[in-house]
Amino acid sequence: HFTSKRTALLFAPGVYEGIDFEVAYYTSVQGLGAKPTDVIFTNCDKGPHVDAINKFTTRPPNGSGLDTFWRSVENIATNPREGMRWAASQAAPLRRVHVQSDLLLFDGDAWASGGVLANAIVDGRINFGGQQQYLIRNVELKQGTVNGAWSLVFVGCTGETPLENSGMKSGPSISVDNSPKLRIEK
Repeated sequence: HFTSKRTALLFAPGVYEGIDFEVAYYTSVQGLGAKPTDVIFTNCDKGPHVDAINKFTTRPPNGSGLDTFWRSVENIATNPREGMRWAASQAAPLRRVHVQSDLLLFDGDAWASGGVLANAIVDGRINFGGQQQYLIRNVELKQGTVNGAWSLVFVGCTGETPLENSGMKSGPSISVDNSPKLRIEK
């Protein structure tokens, strides 16, 4: 997992049909349009995605997403038939994306530990699976969220935002701030 090599996959505005690829370590996928829907991945099963790694060395057959770091996707839209899978942990943000299906932040029962989704629209449901912690900021949640393990934070979100939960009795701790006083962008 360790190298000094970095990769940027830059996509000009357009429709990219039937393209499925896993976003690897040290890789940033960037749409070059003015808005996310200027670069659309469609008619695909997964589109840009991250599956849990270490499938056959750690916890076979499901692997682990605990060391699935250092990758990102920004400024694209995707409409994969299987939903967009992003089974990553820290340092793997999704920003300015329009997921036109479900967003799956897990892979089977593979462990995953945290992330950021910001300035996005999710037409389907966000399924946290066993994600331990996640920050969701400025996201339009059209069909709400399910699951999650420990701590979920929603800031400036609209749509079907979940209810706050202390996490003391059941489900994850959920914190919601619908109207933050200050927002600082990347």
